[in-house]
Amino acid sequence: MTGDWYSRTYPDSPLDEGQRRCLLVLQEWQRLYNIRRFGEFRSDGGFQPCANGIEVHLGGRQALSTHDDDGLTRLVLGAHRYCCRVEISMAGRHIVIRVHPRQQGLTDTWRGHPTLADLASRADRSEQEGSSDGSR
Repeated sequence: MTGDWYSRTYPDSPLDEGQRRCLLVLQEWQRLYNIRRFGEFRSDGGFQPCANGIEVHLGGRQALSTHDDDGLTRLVLGAHRYCCRVEISMAGRHIVIRVHPRQQGLTDTWRGHPTLADLASRADRSEQEGSSDGSR
């Protein structure tokens, strides 16, 4: 499901199917082998199980932005494409990205996740509201 590279490189990975779906979200940001991360030589490749999802501790300088190198935008789009919750936080001096699979179509905040179509609809509403108040 996540392509041959991860399975070939980490054949003993403990990640289950839902956790491997989370890797697809990260692949929307950049190729997995290009993500500079701690734990790269572990059996999970540094994509550590975290509850029913995964977490990756980033090493080095890696940008997450909405334009130019639009990794943040691609990460958000991937989250909506694969219905996974993405959290970005700090752990000491490095960034941690956690990704947890959710169910499509559920409105329950804890179990569901909006789709790309839901995101597009929300963007349209935001654009209309911004245009109507003269702020744009």
